[in-house]
Amino acid sequence: MNRVKILHCADLHLGKVHAGQHTCGDALDALRRICSLCREENIDFLLIAGDLFERNDIPGTLFGEVSNLLGMIAPTQVLIVAGNHDYLSPNGCYSTGRLPDNVFVFGEQLTCQVFEQQKVRVWGQSFASPHVTVSPEAITPPEKESDWIALGILHGEVCASGRSMYRPIAREWISKSGLHYLALGHQHGRTALLKEGQTIYAYSGCPQGQGFDEGGTCGVYMGTIDNAGTHLSFVPTSAYKWHVLSLSVPSGLPARERTSYQGRLDRLLLEKFGENYKKNQYKILLQGEQSTGEDGWAAEQWAEVIRTVAPHAVVVDEREIPRDFAALSGEPGLRGVFVKKLWDQVVLLDRELETLSETDGDAADRERREELTRKRRTLCRALELGLAAFDGGEA
Repeated sequence: MNRVKILHCADLHLGKVHAGQHTCGDALDALRRICSLCREENIDFLLIAGDLFERNDIPGTLFGEVSNLLGMIAPTQVLIVAGNHDYLSPNGCYSTGRLPDNVFVFGEQLTCQVFEQQKVRVWGQSFASPHVTVSPEAITPPEKESDWIALGILHGEVCASGRSMYRPIAREWISKSGLHYLALGHQHGRTALLKEGQTIYAYSGCPQGQGFDEGGTCGVYMGTIDNAGTHLSFVPTSAYKWHVLSLSVPSGLPARERTSYQGRLDRLLLEKFGENYKKNQYKILLQGEQSTGEDGWAAEQWAEVIRTVAPHAVVVDEREIPRDFAALSGEPGLRGVFVKKLWDQVVLLDRELETLSETDGDAADRERREELTRKRRTLCRALELGLAAFDGGEA
């Protein structure tokens, strides 16, 4: 029985700038981990399903470093399709840069690379512009030999409508492709291994998250494919994760309590995110009420304390400014009508919350309490923004 070992990755976006800072080093480290896996696991084919780079005019030094990394994993064969970010162009990096002999980049037409020794055919198609609205052409495989394996690599969007700016891929196309496995890129969150007809397909997601919209565990798919089936597993490759965390805080913190508070926060993050939590990126959403008194803390003061525990934290102040909304709802005019409409909803939520215990009750009760609390927070935030607009402030 013919069997090959593959590693499927996509969307590294090397050269990306996030919040004014280059994240290329993090993505490059992820690529180094991928190359190490290829060597350690004796990978036959590394399939890179688009957007290896953030753009197609990346610096020659970066392209050269990537080229060297990929060349060092030979005899692993590296097959790449260009995505909507690093699309093919006459002056683009794939046209002007030099690649080692074990690396092949597919063109803008759907073509097949044949590996006689391994008895493997790989179909792939690159982007040649930032937007591609045309679906890939149908694959017409040769007469099936019993021991040959068919693989595919595409960057695009699997959709039922057939309409997308990023290469629409119909499930019917996948079903009729005759592929053993289709490696997909473009979607930064991984999917499970899916199936249409006899073809297994998946998005591997990005190997290293590069923003708070890419939280969770990132990685690659790796395993074996033979004539009897596809046997792939998800392998984490991210060195750190991105987390958004709501943190209820008092109005201020006396100096004598600062150390104990830091200890409580340290234990909280350790419990939620594990022993490597200091490496993670956090967006901390401050919850509670702001104090206008001398003992009240500004967000910058909280950020100083939080960063002693989570050095990379971004702190966002979502605390409420204490107001008597019940009194404001009785004011005449549009301002009072606005407050009453939203405050009445808050009162209804409070009444239901009173019926739900904070500690007792089943899982459904706890989930309902969390849902009502989120709704209450949103309504109070809407009240603050609306009043700021009425008062001539910034909303």
